[in-house]
Amino acid sequence: AWLATDNVFVALMHEFFPDMLNGLNLVAIDTLHLFPETLECAKLVQEKYGKGALWKLPKDVSTPDEFEAKYGTAEDMDSADFDFVSKVEPFQRALAECQKEILITGRRMDQAAQRIELAVWEEG
Repeated sequence: AWLATDNVFVALMHEFFPDMLNGLNLVAIDTLHLFPETLECAKLVQEKYGKGALWKLPKDVSTPDEFEAKYGTAEDMDSADFDFVSKVEPFQRALAECQKEILITGRRMDQAAQRIELAVWEEG
């Protein structure tokens, strides 16, 4: 996904740590279920700061129709299966491609019940 926190992160890195931003890989996951406004916002941020993101889609599909033909509708899928197919697996591919030692995310404690006790720093 592309969240408001991603916009803020890129803007702050650009303003205060431009050299570091140049060495970072921005990763974005298009679940093929994002709002068009989300994609447009991401495009504008990438253009404004001259920093393209590595976009990943669910495996072996590139359109919502292909997603539905391969996996079924998001509404009919188990939520854990949908999350894995559309978010986790594409993110794992992106991480493997980037080959970085540190990951900075925009995860927030208020986004899901399992994130209530989210650690600020995680090893591993």
